[in-house]
Amino acid sequence: MLTLADAMYPQVSVVIPSRDKAAYLRLTLACLARQEGARPPEIIIVNDGPDVTTVAAIAEASEYMDLIE
Repeated sequence: MLTLADAMYPQVSVVIPSRDKAAYLRLTLACLARQEGARPPEIIIVNDGPDVTTVAAIAEASEYMDLIE
């Protein structure tokens, strides 16, 4: 059953493709973490060809937000 809160603040999914751009990924995740609303977004990171810095950026962000990788 759809509630008023669901109608006002629908679940939003954000898909972030990432490949060797850890600095941009950190910035994107930090901005998403600051978003306000009744429901936090579902964040999906598609890590194509991970390198050490991208994996580290994801690990850092997972300390303050829920991520699906």
